Amino acid sequence: MIVADVTLREHGQNVRAAALDRFTVELRVATARALIDAGVRRLEILSCVSPRVAPAMAPELLAEVARGVGRRDGVRIVTLVPNLRGYETFRDCGLVEQGHAVGLFLSADPAHNRANLGRSVGESLNDCEATAGAAQADGAAVVGYVSGAWGWQPSASGEHEPLYVGAVITLARRLAGLGCETVTLSDLQGLASALRTRERLEEVRRELPGNTVLGHHPHHADPATSVALASAAYDGGARLLDGSLGATGGCVVGEAPGNAPTEGILAMLEQRGVASGVDRAAVEAAAQRFHESQQGG
Repeated sequence: MIVADVTLREHGQNVRAAALDRFTVELRVATARALIDAGVRRLEILSCVSPRVAPAMAPELLAEVARGVGRRDGVRIVTLVPNLRGYETFRDCGLVEQGHAVGLFLSADPAHNRANLGRSVGESLNDCEATAGAAQADGAAVVGYVSGAWGWQPSASGEHEPLYVGAVITLARRLAGLGCETVTLSDLQGLASALRTRERLEEVRRELPGNTVLGHHPHHADPATSVALASAAYDGGARLLDGSLGATGGCVVGEAPGNAPTEGILAMLEQRGVASGVDRAAVEAAAQRFHESQQGG
């Protein structure tokens, strides 16, 4: 069972330039190291997106954080890469040498994909294919993410069109075919019930190769509900669950509320008797330190 922590990437993409004095390189490195020392074996810490949108992801900061964390045996560090231009940043920052995996991502919901990436789903899939090819030529591993796997409800419209599972299966299978070790489905806004979460994971799991690990990335305004959705995802076959310290993070463009708390997912798995190999007390301590560091104006 893999419990992944996405705090530094999720929160980092939302940090404004005026708050970089709190979200420092030193804090990011210390947090990543604390999570690794606690037994977390998969982390998202960086994203190769425009620094105009995410100042904390400026190339010089990406390189400094990556050097500070370093390569860790048995630890999969993921950096999200939206396209070939982003992959050039990934390469230039030395992330190939640091052993980072390339996170390919797109949305199953056409409206959300257009809002988030400025592209059609088909165009984004082409970007994923080109980026995967470049990464694999350099010897970098790739992992995949399907956002909006239960649809998207823009607040401006207040409407939510059902997203049929076939669209999700198609993208998940294409990502697996590109060599992605894992394919993670994201419920951007907690639109799915526990039942629908389990059912969709079961349907996608049946259509993926047996060696592809299926993951779940929940968002919800209520941390307890997001943990319940993660539990339902486990029942549906997910063996990778994404969490964030103290449920921090979210996505402004996607109108996605906070994440599932990493420490809450660990507690849920313990109650179910599922081994994660992670020290929950150490993660809780890291969550407290991170929360305190981000307080202020």
